[in-house]
Amino acid sequence: MNLLGISVPFCTLQRWKEIFVFPDEPLFFTETLLDLARDLNPQPRTPRGNLNFADAYQTYHVGSQASHVACCPPDTIRFHPHHDSIMQLQMELGRGQIYPLEAVLQVFGTLPAVLKPDLFETNTGPHVALRHDAWHALTAEDQERWLAAQIEQDREPCLSSALSEDLWKTIELHCGPQVRRLAGQFAAESGPNCLATALAPLLADEEKFLSIQNTWLHPEPFLTGLHEQGFLLTETDLAAPQNFSVLVLLDQKGNLQHACLHLTRGLVLNKDAQGWFAPRQIRTLESVLKPWMQPGWTVHTYAQKNPA
Repeated sequence: MNLLGISVPFCTLQRWKEIFVFPDEPLFFTETLLDLARDLNPQPRTPRGNLNFADAYQTYHVGSQASHVACCPPDTIRFHPHHDSIMQLQMELGRGQIYPLEAVLQVFGTLPAVLKPDLFETNTGPHVALRHDAWHALTAEDQERWLAAQIEQDREPCLSSALSEDLWKTIELHCGPQVRRLAGQFAAESGPNCLATALAPLLADEEKFLSIQNTWLHPEPFLTGLHEQGFLLTETDLAAPQNFSVLVLLDQKGNLQHACLHLTRGLVLNKDAQGWFAPRQIRTLESVLKPWMQPGWTVHTYAQKNPA
């Protein structure tokens, strides 16, 4: 399977199919709407700690007003007397695995029979909830069509395969061999983020490289890692960024929000998110900055004083 110009190994694809939907569906409730779900035994909301689960249902988009959560198998919610009201609430709260019918039809042409029991009405039109049993009742081909539609929507293709061998040699001259090992790869699970992708190629030690590339790296250890590799804060010139430099995006409060590794000629190694659906890609710097830069944000550059 090829997505965004990246060949996806069979084992990775199979793992995605396992973690795309979970057997227990999270249903979130506000204090004022708890009566909808007393029989579902909703509990005070606490972090689940599973990044694959969080990405499956985009639980990070569900705000703090959702104070309680119940996790239910498909039939429990599917046949619940308040199903439509509960699912309307999930949609309003921003929970994932709820799709406008029109979007599903764009993937399949017609609604697969296994999805019809999970079609419901909302105040913005018909929607489909994707549930664990229905997902696994789809054919392998239909699962892959759905995954492709989700991954390729609004994402730039990877430029790795389009680069000439001479350009790769230039990149390796400036940045070492690790970039090519990472570029054009999807992770099998959620976790590795932009900071790990920017730092890992700087590490000559093989064990550290393999460890960091699969880490959800936080800002403090990321900046410490840059300093340990001799990357120091330097002047930023986005019109002519320095070869083999790390570009760090800070919001208006100075919080680190994103980072990428500038290679050469305006090309960067970038990963947009910690989710499995966001690949490590060679992109143009312009294409990365366009969606990321917000009013009041700044770019800091870290580079080696005397690169080898």
